[in-house]
Amino acid sequence: MSQPSHLQEATAVFTEALKKGRVAPDPELLEAIVRRFMFGAHVLDAKYDPDRAGDTVVMGDTHFPSSIVVAAVNMQRSVDALGPALSEVGHPVSPQLARSLQATEVAWKDMEAEFGLLSSIEVSKRVGSRSPNRSYASEQRAKGNLLAVKRPGGFRYPGYQIDPHERMIRPVMHELIETATAAGATEPDLALWLCVPTGYLDGDRPVDRLHEPAVVAEAARQSFSVQW
Repeated sequence: MSQPSHLQEATAVFTEALKKGRVAPDPELLEAIVRRFMFGAHVLDAKYDPDRAGDTVVMGDTHFPSSIVVAAVNMQRSVDALGPALSEVGHPVSPQLARSLQATEVAWKDMEAEFGLLSSIEVSKRVGSRSPNRSYASEQRAKGNLLAVKRPGGFRYPGYQIDPHERMIRPVMHELIETATAAGATEPDLALWLCVPTGYLDGDRPVDRLHEPAVVAEAARQSFSVQW
């Protein structure tokens, strides 16, 4: 079934946005999409579950590509969540800063989905503790063996730090944390760096080369000495 011209245009806009990554487009573009292309409130309803969406979503006689509807829902949810938070800031927030914060939040979500952002109890379980407890993770962090990031609900520990086969914290984490700290970088800086492709590893993500600790440690030394 062919789409009306305005829906074809909406499809093109959304497709282009999706190609550029998972970060939502500018607020102006969002407003144009929602208002001009008439994605109704019933599509952008918070009860809509993108995880259950098929290849298409049928509305009346129109078949919407599921990716478009999911993008619209996620953008609307972003606005719903960010709006009240930004309104509490006592000064104007630039669009550039808002986009940067949103991109960072997407990165945390991706990290959580791929590796898990573990609670202290979960860390204890991952290393095979017979009596899981909260103190193990905090003690290892204090020793510089484990990094944590502040998330809603408290500190969380990126799961890639735990070797699933050896059931232990990867020894290289201590060296990586030392390198980042010496360069003035924060724990979140290091956590995110590990998940971003780098030229020092021929375009690979450091997290995908953690089985080569010396290689990743050297990449960190080069990268942080340049960036910080």
